[in-house]
Amino acid sequence: METLYTGVQWEVAKCSDQLQFLEIMKNVLGAAAH
Repeated sequence: METLYTGVQWEVAKCSDQLQFLEIMKNVLGAAAH
């Protein structure tokens, strides 16, 4: 049970990291475009 919970936490962390990364990339590309 503990392993499953940790796995879920890891997936969530991975997803939020990707979202943050996409946001940063969007900002960088937006700044470069202007």
